[in-house]
Amino acid sequence: MRPLTHLGIGPNSADYDLYNANELLYNELSERGDQLIENAKKAFMGHYYDNPPKLTLKELQERFDQQVLRRERLVALKAPKEVLEGEDSVTVQLHRDIKNKNYGVLSDPVYKKYLEAYCQRENEWHNSKEKEIVLKEIYAYNETEYNKFKQQLTKVEYDVPNAS
Repeated sequence: MRPLTHLGIGPNSADYDLYNANELLYNELSERGDQLIENAKKAFMGHYYDNPPKLTLKELQERFDQQVLRRERLVALKAPKEVLEGEDSVTVQLHRDIKNKNYGVLSDPVYKKYLEAYCQRENEWHNSKEKEIVLKEIYAYNETEYNKFKQQLTKVEYDVPNAS
């Protein structure tokens, strides 16, 4: 959900102002929006949500290569041991999936049919009324919270005694 683009984009936007003035509220609104979108997507996608199609061998190999490069960059940056261990576990899992042939094969008609159905459902989600409704609700809520925040700022400015 980040940034809150419906509040504007760029350094002269309400989004930017809110981020600078109250990062905590900004993060809360962003996380709330993310969670509502994810919950709506889960309901819309049904069984597909928890069962995405497996990556193909080519995709797994690309991710593996990217993961190795990522780890090398982290080593060069002297990342903490804990971070490197986390990266290593991802690399090991990708290697295992490749070694154990835990990937989808586009020539397999069952896999291909499932992949197509999954992608179709996901495309339907992006163009759905359900997504549009949840986004409108999020935007309305965010704008209300932003306006409350602005009013509180304005009230504080007027309540401050004059120093003269």
